[in-house]
Amino acid sequence: MAATGDGAFEGAIPPQPEGEVVQYRIVVRTDDGSEWSLPQNRADPRYELFVGAVTELYCTDFESDPAVDGWTHGLRSGADGEGADDWQWDVPAGRAASGDPDRAFSGERAFGNDLGHDNFNGSYQPDKVNFARMPVVDASGYSVVRLQYRRWLNVEDGSYDRATIYANGEPVWQNLATEDGTTHHQDREWRFHDVDLTRTLAPDGTVQVEFELASDGGLEFGGWTVDDVCIVAYAPSVCGDGVATGIEQCDDGPDNADAPDACRTNCTLPMCGDGIIDAGEECDDGNADPGDDCLDDCTRPDAAPGSADCGCRAGGTPHRPWTAPALVAALAVVALRRRARRRRPRGGAPVPGGPSAPSPLL
Repeated sequence: MAATGDGAFEGAIPPQPEGEVVQYRIVVRTDDGSEWSLPQNRADPRYELFVGAVTELYCTDFESDPAVDGWTHGLRSGADGEGADDWQWDVPAGRAASGDPDRAFSGERAFGNDLGHDNFNGSYQPDKVNFARMPVVDASGYSVVRLQYRRWLNVEDGSYDRATIYANGEPVWQNLATEDGTTHHQDREWRFHDVDLTRTLAPDGTVQVEFELASDGGLEFGGWTVDDVCIVAYAPSVCGDGVATGIEQCDDGPDNADAPDACRTNCTLPMCGDGIIDAGEECDDGNADPGDDCLDDCTRPDAAPGSADCGCRAGGTPHRPWTAPALVAALAVVALRRRARRRRPRGGAPVPGGPSAPSPLL
């Protein structure tokens, strides 16, 4: 990580496989030898990000009334009364005792349990099960579908209180439950959360997601607060379509070829060790064995200046090609500068701070 000014630091995660959820944490060591890490949540101690471009099928940032979109909420069990169904759409009030946020992730408003206004204290009630349900989303035609959203969740250890995400009635995520019941889920910041919904898709390709909170008789926290909720589809990059996306290093479409100096058929750049002799290489046998007739830097061991196969420039000066380590390092720099682009349907608009954005702390 490097300082960027104003007390901020910035770091980069090395290239990762496309279509994967990457988890990471930040460890801070100070000059006095002390150490602390982020995120500060024992029940969920790692940030995460999704690698790859996604297509937004449905998104909301809660700046408009979710009921108009088809969101519903209600009390599933427990005594009915004021605040029993405590899902609210508002500006978070940030009541300290609840652990709730004092701001939305983006814009002004969010959606969650008891946001702490008027005579509400910010904490969910005991012995209640309530839910918030998204509208049905059409994901037909897509083979991989995911929920990506921002979360600020505070709930007792899952041995007592349960925060659950359902997709088409099937649980796809729950907060951690431990034997001693003391590891409470306490987000202290807005967290990006990715949940795979693929296995739960209905035969017609639709999916409906629900956030549920089930409490016992004692020790209540702030519950769910959610923002920038999206159902997205992921389609891996298609090597050969002429568009370099995701983890592709190049893509020249029909000109991709396993031939000298061409973008390879697997959409990688030419490099020493790939078995193809490119410009500047004397040989390339596709292995790193220095004991054969081609060294691991793609030069010949017995070539001398002036010989027919020495790979010399005019005048007999040996020409040293790119070595494998140098080229790999260069490619790593290129890969780190590439950013997965998000696709969105025609007429769609990107969600501020949307699901593909990494944590601002990284």
